[in-house]
Amino acid sequence: MKKFLLPLVLALLLAASNAFAFGLLNQMWTPAADTGGGEEELTCGTSGLIFYWPAESTDVTSGTPAGCSSIGDTTASSESGVSISSTDKSDGSNSVSFPTNYDRYTFTISQNFNEDEGTIWCDVRITDVVTGGNFLKAEYASGDRVRLFTYGSSGAAGFYGEYKGNGNTQTCYPGASYDETGTYKWVRIKYQWKVGTGHKIETWLLDNSSPREVLSTLDSSSVEDTLVQMNGTPTDLEMGALASDGVTGYIDNIRIYNTSDL
Repeated sequence: MKKFLLPLVLALLLAASNAFAFGLLNQMWTPAADTGGGEEELTCGTSGLIFYWPAESTDVTSGTPAGCSSIGDTTASSESGVSISSTDKSDGSNSVSFPTNYDRYTFTISQNFNEDEGTIWCDVRITDVVTGGNFLKAEYASGDRVRLFTYGSSGAAGFYGEYKGNGNTQTCYPGASYDETGTYKWVRIKYQWKVGTGHKIETWLLDNSSPREVLSTLDSSSVEDTLVQMNGTPTDLEMGALASDGVTGYIDNIRIYNTSDL
């Protein structure tokens, strides 16, 4: 009897060990573990981070959590009706509110931005889509840029990432729509680009906790397109309603890296 029990016990122990290991691995790779969430004090220069703005103040380095900038500018210049608002946010106490056309903040980029490879994170809540619009971009004088924009209609908006180099525009879109009128109104976005490899956009739906955490994966594109190098390094970083195309809402937890996972 004992000679049959020993293999059975060993098999049960192995199964339990495998189940534990799988559970631990799954926990490590949940979206919340790799999607830039939570109220964190981040340091520029670590892991390629060059800009982090929790939008607590027009001064990137003020507030809780405090941000950092190594792009050469730490204070946002405002245009039109943009403001730091406590009405809604993804973390901390405030976010950037852009309720009408051309409500935007701008930072001057003078160093460290990598036009050939990088990553943009942000949390965004769109309150009115209309036909779509830009809400974050880094742009060079010739119009070459990386940008995030939304397009669609009320209840069915999509989020897009775009890279434009030497006049060649490439856009990636994961395909899932977002209902800005639903129970969960905030989305976390990760957009990556690498010249010679491609670009990719990922989106997650955030919950209603404080700070907001990932509730579920919204969608992810594949690595797409062959990107053509920009004519120069972007000099302006803008966020808010960047044109007259009707997008309004809030943006928070903005991070830019000069590296990517591509």
